[in-house]
Amino acid sequence: MILGVVGILREVSDDPGEEARCVTGGLADVEQRGRPGGGPGYSDDWLAKIGALDPSDFVALPADEVDDQPMPIAKLAAHLVDATDGVRWRYVGRCVGNYWSEPADVRNRLLVDPPASTGDPRWDVFVAALADLLSSKDGHPCPVWAEHASLPEPWWMFDTPDGRAAAEQYTPDEFRRRGVMVSGEEFDVA
Repeated sequence: MILGVVGILREVSDDPGEEARCVTGGLADVEQRGRPGGGPGYSDDWLAKIGALDPSDFVALPADEVDDQPMPIAKLAAHLVDATDGVRWRYVGRCVGNYWSEPADVRNRLLVDPPASTGDPRWDVFVAALADLLSSKDGHPCPVWAEHASLPEPWWMFDTPDGRAAAEQYTPDEFRRRGVMVSGEEFDVA
């Protein structure tokens, strides 16, 4: 799942099937239903967020990447290299979702190995913050490799007035102290 898009979709629909239709239907389908009269509940802000996504963000992940096997954080980082933001969110969603489906002893091992760079310092810090968040929710300390990762200035992942307001209110501490500002909805799976 694309956590960022799933969070956005949760704002406009209580129908769990809506998430799958929008994600698998592609951007054109989302735009069609989002036009005035095309579907209830689609706010202008929501449409702006969806409209900013690249249609390639809705391309399916490779068949060997959609299994239910646990994804170590180092493998997640490798998938984020040269990916579009939408595809990155899909991998983050898969990583987090599969993380919580594993027994506690397996989960902790998924965060131990330091990842290589994603090629983008912001996403590198995001990966470190995610590892810290997952460790914290599991009652473990932050992985050593992630302890000091931070950005010199805040990075607003959804840089709209509503996105900033949500991030100000809901960004988990593990992200906030590193300068990665996200709304809590991106981590509903977590």
